[in-house]
Amino acid sequence: MKPLDKALKTLNSLLNKAYFDSTLIVEVLKVIINKWHLKIVIADFEAHDEAQLEKYREEKIKGVRSQNYTWAAQNRDLAKECQKYVTIKDHFNLNKSQFISENGYLVYLYLGNCRNDEAMRQCVERLKS
Repeated sequence: MKPLDKALKTLNSLLNKAYFDSTLIVEVLKVIINKWHLKIVIADFEAHDEAQLEKYREEKIKGVRSQNYTWAAQNRDLAKECQKYVTIKDHFNLNKSQFISENGYLVYLYLGNCRNDEAMRQCVERLKS
């Protein structure tokens, strides 16, 4: 197993641990980012789920019916963005949050369904800013 893969496996195991030390997690994330020269991003699958997709589609239809084409276009674009996330989630059979490394990025695939997801998200947000 490559060192980065091992680090990601360790990081992913922390998503469901009973004890979560955010200070330690931030330091671990910093080491991973600096050692492998990665940029960190969050892919928020919870905010771009099927329910949100359906909401945007319905709002687009309402906009067209009321002839508010700007509103319809905005919701069409938001629906397209959600569709990308839904397609990726389905294609890769994502069923829980996890970290991956891809093309120079440390990506937090956030689904909001792990014990420490919200705390981990806050740690990642701190490093993004």
